[in-house]
Amino acid sequence: MFYRRALALTAISLILVPTATFAADNGPITVNPIGCVAPAMNPRVTAQMANPVRSARVYFKATGATEYYVDMQGTAQGGYSAILPQIEPTTSSFTYRVVTTGASGAQTTSPTMTASASASCPPASLSAADQRFASNLVLGLTADSQSAVPQGFTCKGIVSEITVDGKLKPNDECHRVLAAAAAGAGTAGAGAAGAAAATGAAAGGLSAVAIGVIGAGAIAAGAIIIHNNNNNNNAPASAARP
Repeated sequence: MFYRRALALTAISLILVPTATFAADNGPITVNPIGCVAPAMNPRVTAQMANPVRSARVYFKATGATEYYVDMQGTAQGGYSAILPQIEPTTSSFTYRVVTTGASGAQTTSPTMTASASASCPPASLSAADQRFASNLVLGLTADSQSAVPQGFTCKGIVSEITVDGKLKPNDECHRVLAAAAAGAGTAGAGAAGAAAATGAAAGGLSAVAIGVIGAGAIAAGAIIIHNNNNNNNAPASAARP
């Protein structure tokens, strides 16, 4: 009797162990190398999974910085892709890796890959669908003290962030950076408009007083532009995820 029970338990264990092991195994991940990325370009990461996965993310960082992540989306070809934020001109290289989560919650990580960034790299264009993702990026943080402005990358297109505890919220740090950049561009544009108006007025024979009035009007117009830009950049961010 004991011998029969032992055989039965052994048979059950042989059946259950492979099933549990298979459920915890997401299979290998094939990540396509990026190569070289030019400044102000959005790197596009693509990968194929051997088995179906519940979710996939790309963890990335500039050399010497901390990791961030973005979620991957399924493609029509059966793979996965993600769009990273634009590269800063000062970034010379960055690393990235793909992490998948299977149905059982087990994670599989690809090897870490390195891509170079340089002004000599050929520019790459995004498809219309990828451009929509690039304009609505959700940045995942990996540390409590981490800045929501990714070091080595720009804030362009980043609208939201995911905190370490999984909360989705507007990326206010990036909004402030973009608003400051828009204000600076508006000031420069107003100055150029004022100078052009004054030059044209002088050529037309207007007095110095009239030229001063035109210049003041151009500056005021610039202030209105800056105010509108700030309002637009402070509007609630879209929660759309790439």
